[in-house]
Amino acid sequence: MNILVLFKTVPVWERVLERDWEAFSPYGDLSYAGKEINCFDEAALELGLRLRDEYAEQGKEARCFAATAGTPHPSFAQTLFAAGYEDVAVLGAGEFEFASEEVARLLADYAAGGDCGLILAGAAAGMADTGTVPLRVAQKLGRTFITNALELRARGDAVELLCQEPDGLYRRVVRAPLLASVSNSPAVLRAATLRARLAVRDRQARTVWGDKTFDGGTENIIFSRSAGKRVCGLLEFTSVPGLAKTLLEHELSGKASARAAQSRAFCPPNAVVYDTQNILWYAAEPAFGPLRANWHAGKPDYALFADTYTGRALAYRLARETGAFFLTGALFAEDGESLFRRACASNVLARYRPRLPAVLTMEKLPVEAERVSLETADEKPPFWLLEEEKTACANDGLRNKKAVVVCGAGMGSRANCERARELARKLGAGFGLTRAAALNGWGGPGEIVGQSGASISPEICLVLGASGAGAFAAGIENAARVVAVNSDEKALIFRHADAGAVADAPALTEALLAAASCAAR
Repeated sequence: MNILVLFKTVPVWERVLERDWEAFSPYGDLSYAGKEINCFDEAALELGLRLRDEYAEQGKEARCFAATAGTPHPSFAQTLFAAGYEDVAVLGAGEFEFASEEVARLLADYAAGGDCGLILAGAAAGMADTGTVPLRVAQKLGRTFITNALELRARGDAVELLCQEPDGLYRRVVRAPLLASVSNSPAVLRAATLRARLAVRDRQARTVWGDKTFDGGTENIIFSRSAGKRVCGLLEFTSVPGLAKTLLEHELSGKASARAAQSRAFCPPNAVVYDTQNILWYAAEPAFGPLRANWHAGKPDYALFADTYTGRALAYRLARETGAFFLTGALFAEDGESLFRRACASNVLARYRPRLPAVLTMEKLPVEAERVSLETADEKPPFWLLEEEKTACANDGLRNKKAVVVCGAGMGSRANCERARELARKLGAGFGLTRAAALNGWGGPGEIVGQSGASISPEICLVLGASGAGAFAAGIENAARVVAVNSDEKALIFRHADAGAVADAPALTEALLAAASCAAR
């Protein structure tokens, strides 16, 4: 089997200075931070090699190829050659950061010219990437699309995937050809030996369609600072139990929740919400027929979908077939005149004025819009061989929660994070982790908050022991009120919070648990 992995290089986010997160511009000079392969793509590149090795152990031939849009540093190609990739193709040149459709077109055209049974891609890539490039490529190629893959195994002419969904881990066996997006897999690209690097020192990436250039995609986007930039007030306290009582009675109470509640999403005129919550991941294709018929019959100006895999899949196909404007992760401005989508950097909004008709996915759908339910028969498609739930997820997710507790590396251990998880349950809140905490094994990859995980929008967000790096802060910007706890009074997290406490996060967690238990009696 030929395996093609799509990848992108991005700045090393941990090295980006706070001032550059604050003074964001679409193509600001971040060269000082260096470049690395996007973390999701790096996992996909390693999983491709593991699958190739597994096929070899079974006596079957498999080869790995890689492709990227834009021009990466030459060292990345040599790294991939030394790791075992047979070819590295560079498609086009220029800036593609805000040009998901152009990137997808280049990648799909290239993939269509080869014989690849499996295509892998990271779930998301650059600063403004909405995570739709793999979906767009899959639909252009007419391929089965599997999301949120963590592991892959060879199963004859099929592939077994371990996938992370909001409600747990699933094992899926799917026939090739297919395209799979890799999310927060722990896989890391293998380190090549010096001998392997010397053997490929003269090899270079192959340029394909070098005359196809793109220099932006931002001409119709307005970037602005968020009007709601936070000013943190540090709480004074004499004891940790006293601080816990103050937090529960004021900052985490119903009064604070009411104070923090955001305005309802503006409902534009002639808008329809298509309800996809009962459509299983493999049933998006049969659901499209009823969707298309309803859209053509009603001709809404706005077709709105939940910002889920099924919602995105149906929304993108509808937009592609009708020529409608397409946007994911959209938020309406309060004046109702424009659409906003969070870009990436701290308190930066990318504002779009969509042409009509428009097809949008949104985390919070307007309640006033007309609802249309899409129902499909529960029939297994030809590519589907097996699905089973491997591990169910506790009911402490991140979505649709009025409050969320998020733990960072400052919590110190998995045990401390489990105590914070218990606190979240007592408060009826969701539970999340920074990427660093999750990769320490203190929780699941589906619980990551930040640029490499979920962007959340609760009324109250309690952040325990997170440093506040820009990549994490981008994930909590839509929270109406942020309360941060860190032992370092200079921690960046206080710049992204409305209220803060300089305290030991694990100790405060225990005090909050005790106070919550007393209040419940």
